[in-house]
Amino acid sequence: MTLPTGWVARQLASTADPTWCFALESPAGAASTVDCRLWFRALLHQPSDTIEAGFEPSCDSQPEEFDVVESGVRTFGGRSAIYAESMDTCGSNPGAVNDVTEYIVATSPAYALYSHNTDAKVRTVLAELVANSKLPAQLAPLPYYIQGDIEWRSHHADGYHVRLQPVIPTYTADGVELTPIGHLIGLVIADSLVTDNGGALIGQVELLTDGWHVTHVTIDGG
Repeated sequence: MTLPTGWVARQLASTADPTWCFALESPAGAASTVDCRLWFRALLHQPSDTIEAGFEPSCDSQPEEFDVVESGVRTFGGRSAIYAESMDTCGSNPGAVNDVTEYIVATSPAYALYSHNTDAKVRTVLAELVANSKLPAQLAPLPYYIQGDIEWRSHHADGYHVRLQPVIPTYTADGVELTPIGHLIGLVIADSLVTDNGGALIGQVELLTDGWHVTHVTIDGG
C-alpha cells in the first residue's frame, strides 16, 4: 500500500490488531493520533468485532443516530470488501455529525480501512488506496461473518448441509432492505451449533466462521 505524496503512516502501539493511522505530514509526534484521517487494520483476531458489528466507534459511546447513506460490495486491493458510508450523530456531542466511510475485507487474511471524518480530501485518498493497493491473496473460502437466508437444508452424519444466499443491509428512505450479494454458498453446520433439532435452521441467519467451518449460529437475530 503506497500513500499519496504528503501523507504519512504511523503504526500504533499496544493494539490487539496491527493498526496504522494515515495523516497528512505535520509536526505531530509519532505517537499522536490527533491528526489521523484514515485507519488501516490487519484483523488477526477472529471472530473480529470489527467484521461482525462495524469499525472502531466514531463516538465515545454508542452513536445516538446512525444513518447509512450507502452500502454494498466493492473491490479493495484486489479483494472483495463490504463498503458502507454513514452519518453518525454522537450523543455526547449532538451538534457534530461524523461522515464515516469503511471497507471490510472479511475473508482471511482480513483487513479494514476506514475514516471517521470523510471530507473531500480524505475521499480522494480513499479512492486511490482502494484502487491501487494490493492486498495478500485470500487464503480461506468463507468470510468470517456471513449474514444471509438459508434456502435449503438437509441433515447428514456430519451435520446440516445448507445452501445460503448471502445478503447485505441496504439502507433506503423507506427503511432497511436485505439485498442479495453473490452466489449461493454451500455450508455444513454441526449439530452442536443448532437447537430444536434444526427446526429453526431456515430463513435469516448470522454465522461466524474460522474461514473454513461455521463456528457460531444466530438465527433470526436471536
